[in-house]
Amino acid sequence: MWTGSKKIKILHKFHASCDSDIAEPYITDCVVNPENGELAVVDQRNKVVKLYALKTGQHVGSFGHDAYPRFKAPWSISAFDDGRYAVTDVRTSSVKIFSHDGRFERNISHGRLSHPRGIAVSLRGYFAITDSPPLAEKQRVHIFDRDGVLLQTIPGPEIRNSTFQRPLHVAIDERHNTVAVLDALESCVKAYDLNGRPIFQYGSYGSDEQQLASPAGICSDKSGNFFVADFANHRVHVVRAGIHIDYAAGKADGVRYPAAVTTSRDYSLVICDQGGVVRVFEMRR
Repeated sequence: MWTGSKKIKILHKFHASCDSDIAEPYITDCVVNPENGELAVVDQRNKVVKLYALKTGQHVGSFGHDAYPRFKAPWSISAFDDGRYAVTDVRTSSVKIFSHDGRFERNISHGRLSHPRGIAVSLRGYFAITDSPPLAEKQRVHIFDRDGVLLQTIPGPEIRNSTFQRPLHVAIDERHNTVAVLDALESCVKAYDLNGRPIFQYGSYGSDEQQLASPAGICSDKSGNFFVADFANHRVHVVRAGIHIDYAAGKADGVRYPAAVTTSRDYSLVICDQGGVVRVFEMRR
């Protein structure tokens, strides 16, 4: 829950690397598991999801790199309320479901999915996926039920041209059933209800208060706040109902090139720099 200035204090930081890495980490997303409290980090360069103890930063496991099915291009991760993970794999045009300890369960693919990027799972079981193929007019957001049945497409199939330029990440506000899409090329967040109706748009390119430069990640908390990783401006915005509330963290807090953000049930805010530095902050209650 965000209460305003000031705001958060850093608990600790660590580097999301492990002995099996073959290259420097390249972080594209992260999530705190609601069941066991572990932090899962997507390292696209090493094609793996890494698991860490949130309170200590200790590496406790990895999955997706050494057994079937191996990731080809993992991008985004979210977690179901029971602790299972859902991970998008761009090159296989699919979503892979894993148990809380990284055991593969099933693959979700759909004829509508071409280049799945961002994913967000609702506590009610449905999940939203951004699809970002090379052709701009094909870029969409799809909403599926827990079994992978398509419920909604934004914009709908009757609309020829997409309203998105590069939808890379997505978050869900549980309180208001709002799906917020991070459009990297337009440097903005576009929010919709579950029927695909626009609710608000936040941001434009730049470095002023309500502007973004190469936004790279988005998440929400249970109070209806969205946290937006403003990559090139080295800060994280707090947005509520399309209004800029505050900055959660920035350069003064050590943040550099934030690429992924997530929150936890114990009021932690996690900010991952693209190069692998993970900072865990405590938010005021």
